[in-house]
Amino acid sequence: GWASAEAPPLRMVTTTWTGAGADIPSAPVAPFATSASPSNPQPTVAAALAPFPPNDVGRDGCVLVRNTQRTVELSVETIEAQLRALLALIGCAHMDVGLWLASDASVRKMNSDYRGMAKSTDILSFPFHEELRPHHDLMDFVETEDDMNLGDMVISVPYVVRACARDEKEARAVGQTKWQEEAEQTRGVSGAMSLTFDVTERVPLLLVHGVCHLLGHDHIEDDDYEGMVAEEERLIGELKARGLLGGGGASGGH
Repeated sequence: GWASAEAPPLRMVTTTWTGAGADIPSAPVAPFATSASPSNPQPTVAAALAPFPPNDVGRDGCVLVRNTQRTVELSVETIEAQLRALLALIGCAHMDVGLWLASDASVRKMNSDYRGMAKSTDILSFPFHEELRPHHDLMDFVETEDDMNLGDMVISVPYVVRACARDEKEARAVGQTKWQEEAEQTRGVSGAMSLTFDVTERVPLLLVHGVCHLLGHDHIEDDDYEGMVAEEERLIGELKARGLLGGGGASGGH
């Protein structure tokens, strides 16, 4: 089920890769609708899930992806495959999750409404179970089927497009070799994003980061940061091994 006004308050978490996180007020997320995907998406959902055995709960989670941005053409089916693979990798294939590929204006408004920051960002995460932490057993928080929900994520695709262009320009200015050396010294999703200027490769990396937040990971304290980047790196490696980093179908602005 989707988070609603009657659901427990949701904690919003954000990252902009420029500083530490902050205390963020609770906020609910409105339901999203599923959108159609472009033709010939790669990889397919079935192919992405082929390596994974059926989950023990006997329930397939609902993955809803809404795409309302018009900056870049993205394959919703490919992104669903990436999300479902992530759920399987964290042992949550039975859980529901939502993703909104949004415009800058939508993310800026949410960032302003819920964080008091009148600017956009790359991703906002709304954990459904706000008390969940990485060392907890998620099923301890599940009493009804409505609780089979990890939460929702919102990505500003235009923000990601601008970040790719900015980073590529900076990489050319400092030199590709130096840029890559510095990027490889940065851990987790942040470092991996610095190594690609392709929107379709950054989106699944942001999904890794967002899903970690939905599980209760954080990066404010040093110990929490170490645990989070270690999980990010594990998930990035698993997605890469399965050919699921990229291939989101970007074909330019429209």
